Amino acid sequence: VEGVLEVETALSNRAWLMKIKKNRPFFTWKVAATLDGKVAATDGTSKWISNTTSRADVQTLRRQSDAILVGTNTVITDNPHLIPQGEFAGYSHNPIRVICGEKELPPNSLIFDSAAKTEVVKSKNLDILVEKLNELGVNQVFVEAGPTLSSAMLDHCLMDELVIYQAPSLLGSGKSFFSFGQESTIENQLRLDHISTEVLDGDVKSVYRIRNGE
Repeated sequence: VEGVLEVETALSNRAWLMKIKKNRPFFTWKVAATLDGKVAATDGTSKWISNTTSRADVQTLRRQSDAILVGTNTVITDNPHLIPQGEFAGYSHNPIRVICGEKELPPNSLIFDSAAKTEVVKSKNLDILVEKLNELGVNQVFVEAGPTLSSAMLDHCLMDELVIYQAPSLLGSGKSFFSFGQESTIENQLRLDHISTEVLDGDVKSVYRIRNGE
């Protein structure tokens, strides 16, 4: 079989290759959703959609990243710490926490503690975000943002990989994990390339490559 090693090498070096190709980091988009694509109920509650095994898997992906990115809405609503939980050998420091958006953040937010460096990009301009990430020397960004920032990044061709944890549940109504805010047709659907799928104690974790117009 030919080409196997080439594919594996490209996958393991995808962040570095993206920096060379497009002079920007590689963005991995993490989503935890119900089977009908909801990340929060109509009352705003979202903890916990995925199970403990999936959440432990997320910690590994966080640990492998240079930076964890969320929007100001996520900080205000959820007050996340954005620090990998668990024991990980061979890592000397935590990923940089990057917050993007124009809303004022509560000064007592967990992201302002000393557990990791935090950078606030007070802008909705995604080109400014990329510029700041390049200044920080970041190659691999783990995106845990809500639908507003994530959808904007997807529309701006700044999502390269989707890692979605689907729980065996349905909400019927609530907040979807992405929306472009415009009418769609079946002809303009965004097609993804399937990379892998595994079952984590009932949750289904799937990884997809986002083509970004390629």
